[in-house]
Amino acid sequence: MSTLADGRFAPIVDISDSLLRQRLFDALLGAAPRDARLVLVCAPAGFGKTTLLAQVERLLAERGEYTFWVNCGESDCRPELFLESLLQCLHQGGLGPAPDAGLGALLGLLEACPRNCNLFVDQLDLALDLEVERLLED
Repeated sequence: MSTLADGRFAPIVDISDSLLRQRLFDALLGAAPRDARLVLVCAPAGFGKTTLLAQVERLLAERGEYTFWVNCGESDCRPELFLESLLQCLHQGGLGPAPDAGLGALLGLLEACPRNCNLFVDQLDLALDLEVERLLED
């Protein structure tokens, strides 16, 4: 399984000198409802989705909210492996049980979080198939 050191659980971009696109940044932070279970950011490759989300992730972490990041790979296209990646992400970030605990454990962790909990899933297009899509809809 991957570790923080190999970049699987951190943004794959350096945002230290990146341009803040204020309109998009504000739109994402103010997206209604703020307590949405899922916010999907879609745009073609190269439009800066990862950079924008990394900037939002940094701000939320600075505000004291829990933030977790996972970069999907093609191996995540099976629901059980996708879930394992999400659980590993939470576990690496200091929240949660061993990564093989399943969907119930994942949902329980997210619901029991004492503060806002933000899970960023980048490169989801590499993992999407019908079963993973159903899992996200549930």
